[in-house]
Amino acid sequence: MEILKLLAGRKFTIFYIRGSKADVPEILDGLGDGDKDKPKAYERIDRCAEHGPPRNIEQCRKIESVKGLWELKAGRIRIPFFYRSERGQVLLTHVFMKTKNDQSEYLYAATVRNKAEGVN
Repeated sequence: MEILKLLAGRKFTIFYIRGSKADVPEILDGLGDGDKDKPKAYERIDRCAEHGPPRNIEQCRKIESVKGLWELKAGRIRIPFFYRSERGQVLLTHVFMKTKNDQSEYLYAATVRNKAEGVN
């Protein structure tokens, strides 16, 4: 698992995991240019770096079923993330498209977080 810097902003530095189930830049770039949610997803990531995660629950929310996990929302695109132990760092775990039952995606994100933070 390789953790790479995606974006450094005034408030947070955003990281992602290369080789995870859904490498964030690779998946977002793979969406067609006509995908209306793709620009929104990049906008949410940029905003998170510059000002912190949005406080609007339509754009960002805490995942109650998994401690410490949040998600950025852009239409049907979901990007789970958590705050790293180093101050001012956010780690995007992966990208997925909203389904009726997203619980398995949140459990995957928790597994990725634990590996990234060295927790068993």
